[in-house]
Amino acid sequence: ALASKAVVTVVVRTGSLVKLVEVKKSMTTIKIRGGQIMKRIVIGGFIMLGGLLVTLTIILAGTIYATNITAWSGKSKLWHAIFGAKQYGNEVVQSLFLGFPFIIGVLLTILGLIILGQEYIKTFKDEV
Repeated sequence: ALASKAVVTVVVRTGSLVKLVEVKKSMTTIKIRGGQIMKRIVIGGFIMLGGLLVTLTIILAGTIYATNITAWSGKSKLWHAIFGAKQYGNEVVQSLFLGFPFIIGVLLTILGLIILGQEYIKTFKDEV
């Protein structure tokens, strides 16, 4: 019973300042778990940002290339520039054919958002 109410003094250095902080022993377990949660948040954030970078770069490349397309099939020049279409006869298909990397970027973005969402929910479950 006495061990759970113990107070630990921790030295915290922020730049040139040194502070003594008293932390309850029960709070140290929360800080350890918080460190692992923080790692998952950083990993999820980088996965999401990587997916966004890939997706938005392909969209930007598609918009720049779409201005030069003279013939396309479908409703949108942009999606034709990114995904392409079948070649009919001897026609040249004017497309970047970046559909697969685009979908991978979207999936990475969604995966990163799922990881961030799970960690966001876990922080509230741990507090209660």
